[in-house]
Amino acid sequence: LVDVIRTDGSGRGPFSFAILAALTDSGPLPTDGEVAEAAVAIERLIDLLENVDQPISVALPPNDIATILDRSPQLDDRLTAALDADDRLLVLPDQPLDPSAAVAAGLEDELARGLTNGEAVLEAAFPATPAVRGAWIVDEPITAEGATAIRDLEIPLLVVPFDRYLTMGDNLGAFTDPTLMFDTTLTDGSSMRMMVVDPIVELLAPDADGSPIERAVRLMADASALRYQLDPDRRSLILTTPDIGIPDPEVLAELSKFSAQYPDVSFQTVGQIPEVTNSLFNGGTPVVVELADRPGVRLGARAQFAQTIRLTAADTASMLPADDPRRTAWDEALRTALSSGLTAPESTTIVEGVALEVDRVRSQVVQPEPFTFTIAGDAAPIPLRVENQGDTPLSVRVHVESDKLTFPEGDLDRVLEPNQITNIDIPVEARSNGVFPVVVELRTPAGTPIVEPVELTARVNTLTGLGRLFTVGALLVLATWWFSYFRRRRIERRTTGIAAAQERHPAVVADPRPGPDPEHAQ
Repeated sequence: LVDVIRTDGSGRGPFSFAILAALTDSGPLPTDGEVAEAAVAIERLIDLLENVDQPISVALPPNDIATILDRSPQLDDRLTAALDADDRLLVLPDQPLDPSAAVAAGLEDELARGLTNGEAVLEAAFPATPAVRGAWIVDEPITAEGATAIRDLEIPLLVVPFDRYLTMGDNLGAFTDPTLMFDTTLTDGSSMRMMVVDPIVELLAPDADGSPIERAVRLMADASALRYQLDPDRRSLILTTPDIGIPDPEVLAELSKFSAQYPDVSFQTVGQIPEVTNSLFNGGTPVVVELADRPGVRLGARAQFAQTIRLTAADTASMLPADDPRRTAWDEALRTALSSGLTAPESTTIVEGVALEVDRVRSQVVQPEPFTFTIAGDAAPIPLRVENQGDTPLSVRVHVESDKLTFPEGDLDRVLEPNQITNIDIPVEARSNGVFPVVVELRTPAGTPIVEPVELTARVNTLTGLGRLFTVGALLVLATWWFSYFRRRRIERRTTGIAAAQERHPAVVADPRPGPDPEHAQ
């Protein structure tokens, strides 16, 4: 490589290289083949990090940490050692989620949550290497709404492969200057900056023709030619593969040696590109590229289906013990179902699986049989028996309604022990006599019905007010009558006893004197 550098007159402006290495996200449900391919890609990434002594921006899907690195401690240790504080990890969602499709389906909160979770995963796995929201790689059609959502999540730059750029409105085709930045209009009228990947990076593909040093010479020569042929400006070039993958480490190592001889050439991270690169102008105004009209994938139907089951799942989770893993497993599964990394049938299978588990938990609470109970006083409990046919304790809320009864303790929260019948006494107070219905409803602690309401029958025999006064009076009259009756009977028994005793007295039996003559007596 021979480059003639002028030392007089105006310079050509500073020039920056930014190395970008990105791994393809194999999605939430990777096949064995995809896992094997991802492991090979991580090996190539480690090779790049170990052999290139320049800052490298890495787009590492958080999925790979769980599916590959956690299963291979040796690979994890090698990658951790290869990354250093000069490198940067670009923050990605913990599950693949296309921003344009997410916004169209009303999943902005899910996009934000996924990005936050992904950031936490990267920070925990590689604490020595900063995780930054430096750029978003546009590997799918992106709409103005999607770009706005990305900007609102503090990501300032879109990195676009050249082939994707050619599908955008108002692109400049072969006249594109990939060393300057483009603008794109967002929904609020503001703009977001965009960097296009130059087709010359095909020299960094692993299977490109030529030796590493030959390809490095061509890259450096093309970069110099751009600077000579165009106006002096602050320019940059992203070094990656045409499809934004992992560039060849040998070519970059040679390129690094060449660039060290240029005082105005440096290596930056991708997140620093907006700070060191000017925008492309045409007639004094920035060149604006139009984004896609609609996203490349639609998530509306699956989002609606998942949201319906999510509400039921969250409600049912309130029945489970606090440490039950299903509380979080259902939520994570439904989040996974929203991923744009899944097909529609795969998403449906996940949601239906959660719905089946939720229904199974709710069906373990058996609806009580209707029965009749009697309240003989002012208050008495309703003896309700509820069966839990599952292996897990389940919390329920007992709600009772009746026009003629009051329930001083209101709704009752109880735990149904597994595989047995739990007796629940419901305190009740009567307001009137009669026979009337009582509706009992078993609810989740969150307040929704678990089974159909049960109608019981209450018989109330309690007496109040004037009826009680009459009853007490009648009881007093009855008691007085019985007292008089027993007293009279006692006197009669005593009188009869005395007369009988007198007739049997010896003095009466031994009297020889005759009685009066009846005829004279008359």
